[in-house]
Amino acid sequence: MHKYFFRHNNLTEKNEISKNGNIFSQILSSQSTEMNQLKTTLQQLYNLVVIAKEKADKDEFIDRLCKVELLVSNLYYSFFASPLELPEKSSSDLDFKGLILQAIETSKNLIEQINIPEENRTALIINLDLQNLLNII
Repeated sequence: MHKYFFRHNNLTEKNEISKNGNIFSQILSSQSTEMNQLKTTLQQLYNLVVIAKEKADKDEFIDRLCKVELLVSNLYYSFFASPLELPEKSSSDLDFKGLILQAIETSKNLIEQINIPEENRTALIINLDLQNLLNII
């Protein structure tokens, strides 16, 4: 498991996750609220993708969502070295398109939280895959 730090970005006025600490920035503990927020965001995104996959009616949609699900799981594991929790049976009243729109917004929040090139690239791929899926609906 990698060691992650939080640093304060003066341009955005937010704390961001980074692989290296900077002596000029304030390093926060890994048990901070930002790490819990990242965990929550990844879990929400995973839940949305799994529920959308249950509501998908075309094999093409299911295949794309399986890819996104795998990317989210890998990203979560790279930070926390533990598996995601499986969501409960679909209790969402949103339709398929609504779930995808909500997943896109959640993935945008994820991109803002991560400041590590490899992991941020994965978050961008997740976002692009979801947007491509929305375009073909």
